[in-house]
Amino acid sequence: MAKPKEGEDHDYLAPAQLEINPSHFVQVVKEVYQVEYGVTEHQEIAEIIGVDKSRVSQVFRGAYDLQPKSLRALLEPVKKKSHRRAILKSWNALAFGEEVMAPSKARLTSLPPNQKALDRVDRMIREMRLDVAAGLALDIAGAATDHIIRERALDLGYWCNQRLDVPHKAMLCAKEIIEGARERRDPYREACGHLYRIRILIGLTDSTPAEIDPLLDVAEALAASSPVVPAPPYGLGYRSTVSTYRESSRVTFMERGTIPVSQPFLEALRAKSLQEAKSARHYQKKYHTWQMVSRIELLLGNTFAAAEAVDKAFETKKLYNLNALEMSGLLMGRIMAEDDPLSASDYLKEVSENCSASKDLYHKRLVDWKLTRVLSETI
Repeated sequence: MAKPKEGEDHDYLAPAQLEINPSHFVQVVKEVYQVEYGVTEHQEIAEIIGVDKSRVSQVFRGAYDLQPKSLRALLEPVKKKSHRRAILKSWNALAFGEEVMAPSKARLTSLPPNQKALDRVDRMIREMRLDVAAGLALDIAGAATDHIIRERALDLGYWCNQRLDVPHKAMLCAKEIIEGARERRDPYREACGHLYRIRILIGLTDSTPAEIDPLLDVAEALAASSPVVPAPPYGLGYRSTVSTYRESSRVTFMERGTIPVSQPFLEALRAKSLQEAKSARHYQKKYHTWQMVSRIELLLGNTFAAAEAVDKAFETKKLYNLNALEMSGLLMGRIMAEDDPLSASDYLKEVSENCSASKDLYHKRLVDWKLTRVLSETI
């Protein structure tokens, strides 16, 4: 770095200010040919393409107005598809501008948004285009004049961002839900917003019962109001849901070591959960109660019983349960880690890949967190 003149400050960003733009078309072509053929000079590239050196120089100088025939001549010797795409991308950016190549933020929703806009979000979710779906849901919520459309969009936005592990955007949805419900004096909807808020906070590793328990009390008080009849087509918070969150959060804090393991509490909850799992009519309820049983058995040191409970949870129409593969995989990996860390590490690697493929980045973070611990134990 050059010494600054008197009265001038050092430019501490200078080392990062490249003289050559590495994404420029010419630089990308040279880098691709260097990787695949070990050449960068015009003469060497010309020999591979089968043209005169002057032609390569001419192509590089006039890259902005390059004809398809000339671009094809550059691409034909390139073996890897990723390298060909890199060349095409750099030329598009040069010819049409970087802003054309940037991902569009325009999501083309109708104004005011209607049911068809929500159907588009749902379709994007089914197609695993969660990042676009999350953005469109927030756009719809911001532009909606019908509060039902708005609330349903906020539910979808919360779910997408929670799965994508973008907690601040998920919390923004919860905030909008809570504040809107307060204005409308809709306590059950406000309770739902607080439950979303609680779930997001529990996903943060530094959350504590001192933070979560008062919020559960708030949600419980709101859910004690007179029930809404008929129930609207968006999320509501009920006392039974608050009770489940209270039990689950306590188990989570025991798993993390935030609070001591309470055997009497766990044994009572296990008995309750077993009864609910056997009597539940809906597969979602069965799935989550068997998951709870497994978590409790693991905390009590009963790895065989914990594994059996995971299997029972997984058998309850697994394809229809949201996050079933990811949640069951994480829990089974934790169980395996108790007896065979090496096998558990291999298993958790596969679970992590499954989470990436399904765009469940929330559970991927939890899986990677456990995998890191298991790998450390095998050293």
